[in-house]
Amino acid sequence: MKLPKSFLVGLVLFLVGTAAVADTQPLRLMRYPDVNNGKIVFSYQGDLWTVPQNGGRASRLTVHDGFETHPKFSPDGEWIAFTGNYFGGTNVFVIPADGGEPRQLTYHPSTATVVGWTPDSKYVVFASNRTAYSRLYTELFKVSIDGRYPEKLPVDRGSLASYSPDGKQMVFTRHPTFFWWWKRYKGTFNQDLWLYDFGAKTFNKLTDYVGNDTWPMWGRDGKIYFVSDRNGIANLFSYDLSTKRIEQVTEHRQDGVQWPSMSSDGRWIVYENEGKLWLFDVKSRHTKEVVVTAPADDHFNVVAFVNPTKFIQGWDVSPHAKRVVFDARGEIFTVPVKNGDTRDLSKTTSAREQHPAWSPDGKRIAYVSDVSGEQEIYLIDQKAEQKPQKLTSTGGFKYGLLWSPDGKKLLYFTHDHHLYLLDVNSKKLTDIARNPVDVINSYAWSPDSRWVAYAFSRKNFVNDIYFFDTKSGKSTPALARPNDDYNPAFSPDGKTLYFLSTVLPGQIEIHSVSLVPEEKPPYEKPEDEETTEAESDSVKSEKNKSKRQEKEKATRVPEVRVVFEGLAERVRRVPLRADSYDNLQVTETHLYFLAPMPAPEPGEKSQGPRRALYAFDLKELKANKVADHVSSYKIARKEKKLVTWDGKGFKLLDANGKKGKAESISLANVSLKVDRRAEWREIFDEGWRMVRDHFYDPNYHGVDWYGVKKYYESLLPWVRTREELNWLMAEMVGELNASHQGVRGGDNPPKVDRYPVALLGAEVKPDYKAGFYRFVRIYKGEKSSRRYYAPLDADYIKIREGDYLLAINGQPVSVKENYLKYLV
Repeated sequence: MKLPKSFLVGLVLFLVGTAAVADTQPLRLMRYPDVNNGKIVFSYQGDLWTVPQNGGRASRLTVHDGFETHPKFSPDGEWIAFTGNYFGGTNVFVIPADGGEPRQLTYHPSTATVVGWTPDSKYVVFASNRTAYSRLYTELFKVSIDGRYPEKLPVDRGSLASYSPDGKQMVFTRHPTFFWWWKRYKGTFNQDLWLYDFGAKTFNKLTDYVGNDTWPMWGRDGKIYFVSDRNGIANLFSYDLSTKRIEQVTEHRQDGVQWPSMSSDGRWIVYENEGKLWLFDVKSRHTKEVVVTAPADDHFNVVAFVNPTKFIQGWDVSPHAKRVVFDARGEIFTVPVKNGDTRDLSKTTSAREQHPAWSPDGKRIAYVSDVSGEQEIYLIDQKAEQKPQKLTSTGGFKYGLLWSPDGKKLLYFTHDHHLYLLDVNSKKLTDIARNPVDVINSYAWSPDSRWVAYAFSRKNFVNDIYFFDTKSGKSTPALARPNDDYNPAFSPDGKTLYFLSTVLPGQIEIHSVSLVPEEKPPYEKPEDEETTEAESDSVKSEKNKSKRQEKEKATRVPEVRVVFEGLAERVRRVPLRADSYDNLQVTETHLYFLAPMPAPEPGEKSQGPRRALYAFDLKELKANKVADHVSSYKIARKEKKLVTWDGKGFKLLDANGKKGKAESISLANVSLKVDRRAEWREIFDEGWRMVRDHFYDPNYHGVDWYGVKKYYESLLPWVRTREELNWLMAEMVGELNASHQGVRGGDNPPKVDRYPVALLGAEVKPDYKAGFYRFVRIYKGEKSSRRYYAPLDADYIKIREGDYLLAINGQPVSVKENYLKYLV
């Protein structure tokens, strides 16, 4: 929606609070309205409500935890059909128009979206992709009010439809309504109006506008009403069947008309606009707002205690492996490895904290938070006994916090391809590099905190290794090779840099480069030689001396030198076969990395990520598997321990290069008090900022993105469910008129139990003359594959095409009912 400057100047600004609107205030964000016999039905808070046609106080019809949408009155006014996600899938239900117990009509696992009714009130029309060749297309079906097996309508595909009053014809759209929120869309999914004649079996295309002509409604005045954005903003139009003249009949200029529906007598059209309900009088051509109020009680708890651990993303381990820190659902938590309390360090539902990084001295945790309205870096003591300290004020999106070993500096990268160095004490920022084609998200500190090695992408997205000297403030392109080199990691003594190198797609090697001229060949085992007793004692003495020196070295910080002359010639391949390696880390004795696990056996249940953690012994020159099913891992440098994460839990292991006993780290005491409205506000703001900072066109396709935010955030107080927030945000990004935009996910509490519906792997049709279902086609499968196995495609199953379905699990089946209900 492009807002004119005059509108922005005159826009009244107000603070959007987190409190609910009072029940005396008119409702907003009512969806999918329909009108008949003086009443309007609509969806709000995931429930169905009715209100008098002229407005007033609404009454709730349904209270199920599942969502009810797309309600439609039957033409005779007796029933309301709707789409509900109660059991198994999203199916068609009916309920008495005055309320009562819903009755399920369809049972298929594919979504069934109510479209309308046949004029005789005997069938509900719905759209579904249950038999479509692609999930991107839907087809039209009708199901009888008594719940018999649905019948496909004789059109190849369709999503919206309206019957002529005599039932002999139907106007419909062929493309799906997946992108209803996409403003001013012009593309291959453009909606046009088509007319089908049931008697003549003919099709006629009524409109050919390069844009959307959608939501058709067949009136009783010889006209078809529909929504079109052909004049910029979506409004109601009429199509005269006699003259073929198209006329605009509403004049909304700020937001478009959505989800219109016509009364069965053809007199009224109710629709949504600006989150309000409007009523169009077909006879007088006048439109008015329908003011609706409703009780303020929410269906779902606004404040709740939840387990946030399934949302764990960024994490780290303390230097001595005593605690693990992680972000989960926007909060920073620490948990003990064995004994102790669980801590919520941030306690700000209205903000999102993420990317925690534990300081090398174990006293502080750095993290990113948008509590100020922009993402900034903060520092907090590990017990959260003091107020967090804000370190940056630059805005944008920040990722990948990495402490220098001396605990004085932080590295991080940004959405706009910068790599920054932040002095924690002075808060001074150093812009190390900016890449024009990709983010700089692969970097490492030298053990003396002087050097930063990082991967810098060329225009062809092949990375080279660069070195940044914190003393001189200069970067040097050290390794420019044909290979894609990345994931640098310094050895603890500062003499060697290890990194991953892609030589072929999926073939990644581990390489090393000596930072100073080599003193001996790397990766060579000493030759076996027989020794005398005196020589053996001397060797033992030297070994003991070497161990003492190693311990002394471990307490000293090495001074790292980088001799750039001849550096590329000193690159060596670690003696390991190439594989899809990832997440390389280095200790004094081992190289740790992730590698793929073997593919699961047919029928094997997944135990977690198909990645294993390996350790390559730098002395023995061989790799050992340390752990299976690892998503990520961290090494606690001061304790020689490591922690793994498998997507569900943390485990503690010794960092000795061997597969030892893994101790699970308990997350049982992690709990979060969520204020959903405050959380929704943060989600809205962050979503808007993501587009602001990441959209490819800095002009936002000519849209005033700041004005768009002001308009849509004015509707936030009426959001009552996460689904409604998703709708609102989808419409907001839809203003950009850009592909691959959308909003989905989140929790719509509480979770509704969903019971799977089995399918027979056959096309079954009712034979009303015989009174049974007949197997018309039995699908063939791939017998060697469990995934593509067809249940009836076997010699020992004596079912053939043409046979009748008589019973399921001993339950007799006839065409008087939908057989799928016995497969739930």
